[in-house]
Amino acid sequence: MTGGKIASTIVSVPGSSAYFKGGVIAYSSKIKQELLGVSPETIKNHSVVSSEVVQEMAISARKTTKSDYAIAVSGNAGPTSDNTSSAVGVVFIAIASDKGVVVEEFNFGHPREKVINRSVNKSLQMLQQEILKK
Repeated sequence: MTGGKIASTIVSVPGSSAYFKGGVIAYSSKIKQELLGVSPETIKNHSVVSSEVVQEMAISARKTTKSDYAIAVSGNAGPTSDNTSSAVGVVFIAIASDKGVVVEEFNFGHPREKVINRSVNKSLQMLQQEILKK
């Protein structure tokens, strides 16, 4: 949903190659399924913008990259709701770690740029909170 802005924000910090392994921009449902192993049944039963989908995305991203943590985001940035029942501004963010997966739902409103930027900021804030729990 952020089109790579989370990764871009992370790698803008000098030395980030010491802790950032990579990311997947899974913008379409097909890529979520093919690259991250999200079950088609999960998408069918819960919608692509759902807690269940981001949980599967985060678990797979963590496993694929062999990372301590993974962030997954799916949402509806607008301006229309496309093929989902979620309102514009609804975003699910998941953080996967060895302790499990934390998922939160947000409604960041409008416009599109605000939804994307708030999603990036909240994702990084949630990641920081999970790291500090260790």
